[in-house]
Amino acid sequence: MQQTKITTKYQITLPKEVRQAMNLKPGEQVSFKAENGRYYLVKNTQTNPIEKWRGTLRSGKRSDELVAELRGYGSIFVSSVQLVASANQWPPGRNPDEIS
Repeated sequence: MQQTKITTKYQITLPKEVRQAMNLKPGEQVSFKAENGRYYLVKNTQTNPIEKWRGTLRSGKRSDELVAELRGYGSIFVSSVQLVASANQWPPGRNPDEIS
């Protein structure tokens, strides 16, 4: 049986063996279940299904950029250099300054 102390703020540290056996991670929620005069620590399994994926995409891109790539649009964001370069490729005889 694992033991721990209660601090003056009524906090406890779960022993490493308990954390590993219950696969508990920082920030996860647990409950206490009362049964026959004893209390049991229960891992909450009803969590947001998306939460476990938070922070796994470390590409440095924003979500709208990733969605655009997945849909095959490529990058929908252009730099000022790309914008100037594309403005210099107007069809012959058309002046970009004469846009009505």
